Amino acid sequence: MALLWRAFMDEQAALDPASSSPASDADARWAVTFRDLVDDPASALLVAEADGQVVGFVVAEPHAEAPVYASVPEVYVGELYVVPEARRHGVARALLDAVAAWAAGQGAERLRFAVLWDNAPSRRMVEAWGATPQAVTFVRAIT
Repeated sequence: MALLWRAFMDEQAALDPASSSPASDADARWAVTFRDLVDDPASALLVAEADGQVVGFVVAEPHAEAPVYASVPEVYVGELYVVPEARRHGVARALLDAVAAWAAGQGAERLRFAVLWDNAPSRRMVEAWGATPQAVTFVRAIT
């Protein structure tokens, strides 16, 4: 899992320069997060396997809006990754279906997740899966 997570981070860094310099202790902190995900029944870490190898994963946890907004029970998908050679074979869709089923079992009514704007293949995939954009986050470097 640590190798897949690092591959995910490397791909994110290629798309988002802000991700290109992870903290020096990022791997150690992720190891703690991984153990927490495994131990916490309110969170989900689901994996996809092919030929006995883990080829993808999804991480999700309950999400709540600020108290000034009407509450809609939802789950936030923080990470979704599929190794390049397993892409375009339905792995990401299967992971999203599995996390949606898990979230429904938790009482959630919807999933919330973000896709980097420069990751057009992922945007197309989640839209084909039935997700719709709710907001676009803009960033601008201050020089």
